[in-house]
Amino acid sequence: MAVIPLLPVIGCVGAINMINADKYYDAALKSEWAGEFEHSKEMYCRSFVNARSGSASTEYISATLYGYGRMLGYTCDYSASDEAIKESLRLEKSVSDSVTPNITKRLSELGRLSLARESYSEAAEYFGDASSGLEKLGMLKTNPMGYALYLEDYAKALRMSGQETKSEVVLSRAQSIRNANPALTATFTPIYYEEACANSKQS
Repeated sequence: MAVIPLLPVIGCVGAINMINADKYYDAALKSEWAGEFEHSKEMYCRSFVNARSGSASTEYISATLYGYGRMLGYTCDYSASDEAIKESLRLEKSVSDSVTPNITKRLSELGRLSLARESYSEAAEYFGDASSGLEKLGMLKTNPMGYALYLEDYAKALRMSGQETKSEVVLSRAQSIRNANPALTATFTPIYYEEACANSKQS
């Protein structure tokens, strides 16, 4: 009886895993856009499992964890959300030593999640780390009103952690950006965990 080589079979299984990972990831995005966070959470989880089994790239696995972590938070599991997003951040940092949009996204999410968890000093630290990265990436030019909104969240974290003076400085900068761009609107408005969680409890 002929012996079937193992490596081609393993490669075939990996390819099937990645097909499934893509399918579940697309479904997760569609559910997220529709505000169906419970279903999106399940789809991101399935995508992550298949991506890991299919030996996906670090960036791909990070993306599935990032989505899964956010959905965990939106559905009120803040502790698991924190773990997933932190792991996603660790993966991103393992890929690049420099500041990237993906790194600042994860820092920003951890900042917003920490606000929802009332861990204000931690939130201020995350926002501060992401703020310097966003500056380097040019967010002030590409999305000034979004950056102003971001700085307002940062100022809130500073104020709630007792850093009043620094909070006022950051808030003043946010207001200056708004005053300089009265006709613009933010191209991205974040979802806040406490609001999403409250809505998920009602549905």
